[in-house]
Amino acid sequence: MAIYRLTDDFEEDDVFTLIAVHSSVEDYRMAYLFNRYLKTRFVKSDPVEIDEDGIFQKFEWVDSKTEFRWYLIQNGMSKAKVQENNFLLFNNLSNEEKVYLLPEYKKVDFFVKIEAPEEFLDLNNIVQSVQQIPNIVTTYKIAANQIKTRTNLIF
Repeated sequence: MAIYRLTDDFEEDDVFTLIAVHSSVEDYRMAYLFNRYLKTRFVKSDPVEIDEDGIFQKFEWVDSKTEFRWYLIQNGMSKAKVQENNFLLFNNLSNEEKVYLLPEYKKVDFFVKIEAPEEFLDLNNIVQSVQQIPNIVTTYKIAANQIKTRTNLIF
């Protein structure tokens, strides 16, 4: 059986820009707000599965002018964790465990991933436009070289 391994070579080929978004709204509502205020056309696509840890909702839009692909991805999701205990009245207790797409950014609620080189984007304008959307607390760019779990962004 063949063994396939990811090497660090993919990092030069995988060019993207990542924007962090802090907000307390649900994922479908965030996609609606982006579509309404930024004139994007995000639609729900297949979720991102990270091993067996979690399934993260993803929305996708391809800009017809530039052909750049945009993704809106939730960062955190709650996962039920069942604990068996034979000594209690209720044998199976369920606790919620929070799982993150990028664990090093636990306070970020959503990421906007734009598959385009940064020099082709007016990133300051994009960040300021996102910041103007109601219910968004703050937004900022994340440098790709600071992401430890970069492989979670391959989809």
